[in-house]
Amino acid sequence: MAFVSGLSDKKLAQKLAPLQAIPEVLEIDLYRRQPFSGEKIRWMKMPNLCTRFAPLGDLWRLVALIKNAHRYDILIGCHQRYHGVYAAVAGVLLHKKVIQLVTTDPAWIKKSFMGGWTLRHAVAVGFRGRTTLEAYKKNCRGRQIFFIPQNVWQPSERTNGNGKTIDLLYAGNFDACKNILGWIQIAAAVKRQRGFFSAVIIGERLNKDLLKLLNRLQLKNDVTFTGPLHGKELDKYYAAARVFLLTSFWEGLPMVAVESMNFGVPVVATDVGDTRDLVEDGKNGYLTEVGDTDAAARAVVRLLNDDELYRRMSANAYKKAEEFLHECTIEHVSKIWRDVFVELGLIEMS
Repeated sequence: MAFVSGLSDKKLAQKLAPLQAIPEVLEIDLYRRQPFSGEKIRWMKMPNLCTRFAPLGDLWRLVALIKNAHRYDILIGCHQRYHGVYAAVAGVLLHKKVIQLVTTDPAWIKKSFMGGWTLRHAVAVGFRGRTTLEAYKKNCRGRQIFFIPQNVWQPSERTNGNGKTIDLLYAGNFDACKNILGWIQIAAAVKRQRGFFSAVIIGERLNKDLLKLLNRLQLKNDVTFTGPLHGKELDKYYAAARVFLLTSFWEGLPMVAVESMNFGVPVVATDVGDTRDLVEDGKNGYLTEVGDTDAAARAVVRLLNDDELYRRMSANAYKKAEEFLHECTIEHVSKIWRDVFVELGLIEMS
């Protein structure tokens, strides 16, 4: 098979692990600008110039995929802006079956000709969560296979929740869709309502624009930027956090929400994408509208000030992570993939 993607190493490994575990999958050719290795995986090496300049790398991948498509039983495109488009074009030209994994903003796909075209020409479409899957099915009259292959997730050892020293936490990149500026504005509103608080942002270093905003909102001494953290170092911050705040303009199914819930941390998040598959408003966190700074700040303050409410939501967050865990094992996700391949006639039913 061919797998076309541009994910980070961590997210890519989560996507590929279930495919690698299927005995009938013999080889996965990976079309990605940066190298990646693993069992059954062959990175389709490109010229150094193409790895350094995104437009050249994208063009090389499209040409190489079209050239090699005749060798594959299936092509998988991950993200419809624009890796899934490359897979779709090669599939149409070479009459090959294509599976699309939707990790792009569903609203963008709906408005974009190319985004919608990639899904219409797919024999199967995988979604991160039930919310977007059901929304797409309502507007689709095709005979495609719809499925949910979750990211593989191995939870860390849990904490009892004592010694929480961080009021507000964020972990992730600073892509525009994550709305970090909005996050900081909500943090400022929380401080105004409480008079004090502490916050940590994990993922990238403090830049000039964010520093200016922190200074203007008088938050410079209240918000700590750690840079990127992983593994046990990241877990320490989850364990120390009281509330996780997610202010994204759009999301798939945010694994950071699951990871924080695994440590009993309630989540306050914008109601976008598949977030509501995890965050149940008023039960294990709160959902707010994008841009509603006051509502998000009130939700955070409510959790920080009401100990009884917090204990209840923290327990429910633990429970939600536990319920979600079985959907994220390699065995479970591999079975979902294998069933799809059986239904497509690519492998025999066992």
